[in-house]
Amino acid sequence: MWFNEGAAEYFAAASKGYGVGLKFGAPHESALMRLRAAKDRLVPVAKLLTMEHKEFMADGLLHYAQSWAIVHYMLKSKGDRMRTAFRGYFKALRQGESQEEAFRRHLSRHVDRIEKGYREHIADM
Repeated sequence: MWFNEGAAEYFAAASKGYGVGLKFGAPHESALMRLRAAKDRLVPVAKLLTMEHKEFMADGLLHYAQSWAIVHYMLKSKGDRMRTAFRGYFKALRQGESQEEAFRRHLSRHVDRIEKGYREHIADM
């Protein structure tokens, strides 16, 4: 859920560049406002990244915003570590791995870094 919805929000926030088509990675202003207002209610990354549909949708607006922020952080982070983990996770899903298996193989060892990094990323935007 987080990957599908976070990527959808990431692409939805694209802006039109000057003569070059869409420009991805723009801040999603409503998501940022929602995240800053709910900072004490944010779901831990390890839980969000393994949530099933029903649980995700129980607080959908917040979970959509968190998912966007995690995708944005991973794709915009300095260095290649987060982008490589993100791409590995995506590739594993495309190849038919379950969400749990793809998480275990590509993201589980980065949970603490993602947790800290995306929260700082939100604060810096």
